[in-house]
Amino acid sequence: MIAAEERGLPAWPAETTRGYRDFRPPPLPTGTRVTEHPSESMRLGSAWHALLQQAGTPQPATLARAQLARTFLLPDELAGQAIVAAERVRTAPSLERFFRPGVRADNELELIDRDGDTLRIDRLVEFEDAVWVLDYKWRLGEDAMPAYRRQLRRYAQTLMHAGVQKPVRLLLIAADATAVEVPAGPDADGEGPADAWAA
Repeated sequence: MIAAEERGLPAWPAETTRGYRDFRPPPLPTGTRVTEHPSESMRLGSAWHALLQQAGTPQPATLARAQLARTFLLPDELAGQAIVAAERVRTAPSLERFFRPGVRADNELELIDRDGDTLRIDRLVEFEDAVWVLDYKWRLGEDAMPAYRRQLRRYAQTLMHAGVQKPVRLLLIAADATAVEVPAGPDADGEGPADAWAA
């Protein structure tokens, strides 16, 4: 056998095992800090998410408006809006079953997709007949809907690849308790219709 160097070729290892981490950005140097400054609207959304995470727990923690305002650096008025929005969603006739005490659910569920990317599901609820993926958006603007649909379908594909046997259903939920179900598979135009629910 002629050595690789003798042929003017680099000597590659005989076998190379590469995982998705080989293709991810390198970590920041030790001691480097990345300072993020979320906007007020982002902090409002985070407060609303946090309140919805408490829904359905045996003894849900209650955040007073002042405490919520301090935690998420919000004006008192916006903290109140987050509380009202969370209660509106939790008690909407079409949505309350997703937040009942004792329902089998996970909040902020992290998954790794086939490309090695980390996905985070706002709330996953399992019933006898289906697994529901809930995704919270403060508003459901028409311009953003194609991206939202793609995001939810990515969740569904990852769950199915992970071995979930039940049908996966996808639901976008807005702060005004509007709910839009997204089909798990694209239709012919690549986007698929979305079914709006009455609150």
